[in-house]
Amino acid sequence: MSSTTDKNKAVGYVRVSTGTQELSVEAQKQQILDYGKNNDLEIVQIIVDNGVSGGVPLLKREGGQKLESMIKAGVKAIISCKIDRLFRNLQDAAFSIGRYNKQNIKLHLLDLDIDTSTSSGLLHFHMLCSVSEFEKSRIGERVKSVMEHKRSRGEATGGHRPFGFEKVTVDGTKMWGRVEGEQVIMKKVFEARDNGLSLRAIANYLNGEGYTTSKGREFKATTIKRVCETSKKLDEELKKLGR
Repeated sequence: MSSTTDKNKAVGYVRVSTGTQELSVEAQKQQILDYGKNNDLEIVQIIVDNGVSGGVPLLKREGGQKLESMIKAGVKAIISCKIDRLFRNLQDAAFSIGRYNKQNIKLHLLDLDIDTSTSSGLLHFHMLCSVSEFEKSRIGERVKSVMEHKRSRGEATGGHRPFGFEKVTVDGTKMWGRVEGEQVIMKKVFEARDNGLSLRAIANYLNGEGYTTSKGREFKATTIKRVCETSKKLDEELKKLGR
């Protein structure tokens, strides 16, 4: 793209991750094109980050780097359908907005109807970001609380099964149950630890005996440490439940 300082030149930014999204790539593109048409902005390019998590900072995304190149080439406006398409959190957003303002780049966020080139728009932006960050934090706290409650009841909370345990259904609820054969191995592991054997030595012993992890892989020192910690925790929780 040739260098330009025309304030009506704009670049659109679209991001979708691997899961189900509220807006598809095509839907986001169309919204950006419609906005440009209605606001006398020439969309010179729409950058797409496909299959990229919102947790990745903008400058570390392939599309984010392309966006930087467009800015250096002279584009003076960025359009995105939603703030969370561009930024991973408030800090990421504030850092980028600060740079954009110094370069006289306007940021158009369609979901918030905000123009960050004005002081009132920037204030509005930071207020909304703060609320969004607060809600995100609250959701995380609620999820953590629910998961802790489930674990305290011995419920299986997803993920790969830990060595020595398996998912069983009790009264319609997925719970952790013991795998007797693997429990025998765990008993040997704990006895070896009590006798002073290192994690590496225990891993080598188990591998030599032909044992494998719950994923069918060889044991490593780090695996033994993790297995011991998880086994103790789950065993204590099941004992509290009388199981």
